[in-house]
Amino acid sequence: MAKKNHELTEGEWAIIEAVWAGEPCAAPDVQERLHGERSWTYSTVKTMMDRMVVKGLLTTERIRNLILYRS
Repeated sequence: MAKKNHELTEGEWAIIEAVWAGEPCAAPDVQERLHGERSWTYSTVKTMMDRMVVKGLLTTERIRNLILYRS
């Protein structure tokens, strides 16, 4: 599948920078990193990260019940 150029939104940038800071990392780690600057709930962060996976911006690795995200 060909990748399309994708301009990141402000929220996607915040998430990708949080992932870069601690990759691989789980969604709760990202939500915790962003807590001081954004008041996003865990479900908001997880939904955005899952959508970023579909867009090809993040990848996932499952270890038992833990999903780790990488850029």
